[in-house]
Amino acid sequence: MDFVVGFFSAFFVLELYEEEFDFLSIEDKLKEYDSNWDIRSAISSASNDAQADDYVSHLLKELRSALNELGTVEKMDDTGVTLHVDVRNYLDSVSEEYLDEYMDNCNDDLKCVFNEIISQEFDLLPKFSIDDRWTPDIEERLFNEMLSDRLSEIG
Repeated sequence: MDFVVGFFSAFFVLELYEEEFDFLSIEDKLKEYDSNWDIRSAISSASNDAQADDYVSHLLKELRSALNELGTVEKMDDTGVTLHVDVRNYLDSVSEEYLDEYMDNCNDDLKCVFNEIISQEFDLLPKFSIDDRWTPDIEERLFNEMLSDRLSEIG
């Protein structure tokens, strides 16, 4: 008996024999009916992109956390970071001698003094390190959207 099956909700259909189709595993179905690897490539690409998206989100979260050690992140996007820093904490962390030197070099400009302190006092810099043990956790909704987009391009 012939019937039509929608495969992965893509926009194409296959004519299959019911008896044959029911006994095949999903892997065997893909091998049998996806000879040009369109579906398998779409699944692989969607998975890779979803993992990459999760990794970028993880990196941004870690970067924001490191920047919060300096001050309050007011804005962080692809155009840059706006950071509100309470300079008093940094002024208190250096000796009077160095502070006077920084103030003289910067003509009492606090933004310049902060930059001088940060560039000279490396232990005051935030620690930004990525844990190598971290692995992406694919968000199912995002993966399905990406897969659906890729499968719609196949037809």
